[in-house]
Amino acid sequence: MVRAYLAENTDSEPEQSILAKAGIKIPHPAKHAGGADLEEFETFMVNILRWLSMNKLLGTTSTQIQIDYLGTSLKGEASEWFY
Repeated sequence: MVRAYLAENTDSEPEQSILAKAGIKIPHPAKHAGGADLEEFETFMVNILRWLSMNKLLGTTSTQIQIDYLGTSLKGEASEWFY
């Protein structure tokens, strides 16, 4: 799933975002607190990947932005583990 999103967006750059140029802000996905539910985690990951893709942040030059954004999308135990 992650590899597929990355492969589809290898050339995307934040400057290419038509939505940003139009002033459209995409709501952030719900934060993930961790837990053992795989389906919940997969849904969280799809939502993060979709948000990053729509904002043209899945290109190879945006790796640090991706990591930083993921960190802000976690809460509770997941956030503690990340840090």
